Amino acid sequence: MKRAARCGAVLLMAAPMLCAAHSDDWCADAVDFAMGAAQNLELGYPLQIIVGSIDRDPSYYQRMFEQLSPDDLKQITTTVYEHRWSRFEAAQGMTETCVPD
Repeated sequence: MKRAARCGAVLLMAAPMLCAAHSDDWCADAVDFAMGAAQNLELGYPLQIIVGSIDRDPSYYQRMFEQLSPDDLKQITTTVYEHRWSRFEAAQGMTETCVPD
């Protein structure tokens, strides 16, 4: 089965770059970060605040999520917020992007 078919139509349309092939380390960081983004959503933090913090202190995020670029972080955050994912839905969404070909 092709990666795009497994990635899911919602995620593929919202974040096509997230549906590319990724290393296991990238996937682990993406799942961890997406769950954190979903927790921020549940706590009521606005999207602009979270994305702004990525811009203000990219070195912090690089230390915490070494495999993810600032663009990856922003795209994951935006996707989580747009789809109002819970932590578990965020983990599932990111996991779907990481199934090997």
